[in-house]
Amino acid sequence: MFEKTGRLHFFSFQLGILVGVIIALILAAFAIKRSNLFVRQEPNVLLTEGYNFRKIRNSDNSWRGPELGERINLHQLKDSDGKSLAQVVGTPNILLVTLDPECAYCRASGDLINSLSDGEEQNRIEYYPISFARIDDTNDIEQLAMSLGFQSKVFTWANEGEMPQESLQNIVTPAHLLLDNTGKVLQVWAGSSREKEVRKKMGQQILSDINVINDTLKVIAEK
Repeated sequence: MFEKTGRLHFFSFQLGILVGVIIALILAAFAIKRSNLFVRQEPNVLLTEGYNFRKIRNSDNSWRGPELGERINLHQLKDSDGKSLAQVVGTPNILLVTLDPECAYCRASGDLINSLSDGEEQNRIEYYPISFARIDDTNDIEQLAMSLGFQSKVFTWANEGEMPQESLQNIVTPAHLLLDNTGKVLQVWAGSSREKEVRKKMGQQILSDINVINDTLKVIAEK
């Protein structure tokens, strides 16, 4: 009887160890799965730090836009009434966005454009929709600009006078350009994204860059 009971206890002890090992393995597997999940999510966490536009500014991209310091003739950009952008600029720096009625990315970028519009007063800039193309009928691009929330008219390249430089003809839409009120290019942010979260980061990066540039120029001017 004692021998039978002892074997039963020994079997129960072994069974307890086996169950403990199985539970330990399950917990370890769960911990590894959570760890891997965290690693896979890490790029999205890093994305909250901003958007790297510098990769897009690679010299191999012919659509990257003008070089910093290049000048754009603001007298050649005119609205449907014939008034030039040079005549209406009222702030030291201006933000432009290139639009095209056929551009799907432009139509998808309303949230990006609205976030930049909200930052106009804070960053002491005016924000204008433009096109470097010569357009006879501006109705379509005007409607696009209105659908994106713009109150101002669209400025397109005038049919008469000089042609826009090649860097402007090839620039992607939408692209954002920060200029001073003489037309000097201070910064360019080319492109948009199909993903809403990425567009949000793009807008945050653009506003942050504008703020830094404005503050830097202010300090330089005060010296």
